[in-house]
Amino acid sequence: MAINRPGVPGDLPPAEALWACWALIAVLEAATEGEQGRHHRTGTRVDGEGLHLDDSGCTWWGFTPRGEGRYVLFGEDESSGVKWHEPPVDMLAGAPGRLPSSS
Repeated sequence: MAINRPGVPGDLPPAEALWACWALIAVLEAATEGEQGRHHRTGTRVDGEGLHLDDSGCTWWGFTPRGEGRYVLFGEDESSGVKWHEPPVDMLAGAPGRLPSSS
Protein backbone atom coordinates (compact mmCIF):
# COMPACT_ATOMS: atom_id res chain seq x y z
CA MET A 1 0.00 0.00 0.00
CA ALA A 2 1.31 3.45 -0.92
CA ILE A 3 1.75 5.98 1.85
CA ASN A 4 0.70 9.56 1.16
CA ARG A 5 2.65 12.26 2.96
CA PRO A 6 0.82 15.59 2.48
CA GLY A 7 3.05 18.23 0.99
CA VAL A 8 5.43 15.75 -0.67
CA PRO A 9 4.96 16.26 -4.43
CA GLY A 10 6.35 12.82 -5.26
CA ASP A 11 3.40 11.25 -3.44
CA LEU A 12 0.90 12.81 -5.84
CA PRO A 13 -0.08 11.36 -9.21
CA PRO A 14 0.70 13.47 -12.30
CA ALA A 15 -1.16 16.80 -12.37
CA GLU A 16 -3.16 15.78 -15.44
CA ALA A 17 -4.45 12.67 -13.61
CA LEU A 18 -5.45 14.75 -10.56
CA TRP A 19 -7.21 17.24 -12.82
CA ALA A 20 -9.17 14.52 -14.62
CA CYS A 21 -10.20 12.79 -11.38
CA TRP A 22 -11.25 15.94 -9.53
CA ALA A 23 -13.02 17.38 -12.60
CA LEU A 24 -15.04 14.17 -12.85
CA ILE A 25 -15.98 14.45 -9.17
CA ALA A 26 -17.06 18.07 -9.68
CA VAL A 27 -19.23 17.12 -12.67
CA LEU A 28 -20.82 14.25 -10.75
CA GLU A 29 -21.55 16.52 -7.77
CA ALA A 30 -23.05 19.17 -10.05
CA ALA A 31 -25.26 16.53 -11.67
CA THR A 32 -26.57 15.40 -8.28
CA GLU A 33 -26.68 18.84 -6.62
CA GLY A 34 -30.48 18.98 -6.53
CA GLU A 35 -30.74 15.52 -5.02
CA GLN A 36 -28.26 16.29 -2.27
CA GLY A 37 -29.54 19.78 -1.48
CA ARG A 38 -25.98 21.12 -1.53
CA HIS A 39 -25.31 24.84 -1.69
CA HIS A 40 -23.57 25.74 -4.96
CA ARG A 41 -20.43 27.04 -3.20
CA THR A 42 -19.76 23.87 -1.23
CA GLY A 43 -18.49 20.56 -2.50
CA THR A 44 -16.27 20.23 -5.54
CA ARG A 45 -16.83 22.63 -8.42
CA VAL A 46 -15.18 23.84 -11.63
CA ASP A 47 -15.12 27.45 -12.80
CA GLY A 48 -12.99 29.70 -15.00
CA GLU A 49 -10.18 29.71 -12.45
CA GLY A 50 -9.93 25.95 -11.94
CA LEU A 51 -11.16 23.23 -9.60
CA HIS A 52 -12.24 24.00 -6.04
CA LEU A 53 -13.35 22.13 -2.94
CA ASP A 54 -14.99 23.69 0.07
CA ASP A 55 -16.39 21.47 2.80
CA SER A 56 -18.02 24.45 4.59
CA GLY A 57 -15.86 23.53 7.54
CA CYS A 58 -12.13 23.71 7.88
CA THR A 59 -10.94 22.40 4.51
CA TRP A 60 -10.71 24.12 1.15
CA TRP A 61 -8.43 23.80 -1.85
CA GLY A 62 -8.00 25.01 -5.38
CA PHE A 63 -6.26 23.47 -8.36
CA THR A 64 -5.47 25.87 -11.18
CA PRO A 65 -3.87 25.25 -14.58
CA ARG A 66 -1.07 27.69 -15.39
CA GLY A 67 -0.28 26.66 -18.99
CA GLU A 68 2.55 24.58 -20.44
CA GLY A 69 1.51 21.55 -18.37
CA ARG A 70 1.84 23.46 -15.10
CA TYR A 71 -0.71 23.46 -12.30
CA VAL A 72 -0.87 25.05 -8.85
CA LEU A 73 -2.46 23.09 -6.02
CA PHE A 74 -3.22 25.18 -2.93
CA GLY A 75 -5.51 25.16 0.06
CA GLU A 76 -5.87 24.73 3.78
CA ASP A 77 -6.96 22.16 6.30
CA GLU A 78 -7.28 23.90 9.67
CA SER A 79 -7.25 20.55 11.43
CA SER A 80 -3.70 19.87 10.21
CA GLY A 81 -0.72 20.78 12.38
CA VAL A 82 0.78 23.03 9.68
CA LYS A 83 -1.43 26.08 10.26
CA TRP A 84 -0.57 26.36 13.95
CA HIS A 85 3.00 25.03 13.78
CA GLU A 86 5.68 26.94 15.68
CA PRO A 87 7.81 28.23 14.11
CA PRO A 88 5.46 28.93 11.20
CA VAL A 89 5.94 26.76 8.13
CA ASP A 90 6.85 28.68 4.96
CA MET A 91 4.61 26.88 2.49
CA LEU A 92 6.44 28.46 -0.45
CA ALA A 93 9.98 27.55 0.67
CA GLY A 94 11.77 26.02 -2.28
CA ALA A 95 8.95 26.94 -4.70
CA PRO A 96 9.80 27.96 -8.26
CA GLY A 97 10.47 31.66 -8.79
CA ARG A 98 7.28 32.01 -10.85
CA LEU A 99 5.21 31.68 -7.65
CA PRO A 100 4.77 34.59 -5.26
CA SER A 101 7.17 34.67 -2.33
CA SER A 102 6.17 34.99 1.31
CA SER A 103 9.41 36.79 2.16
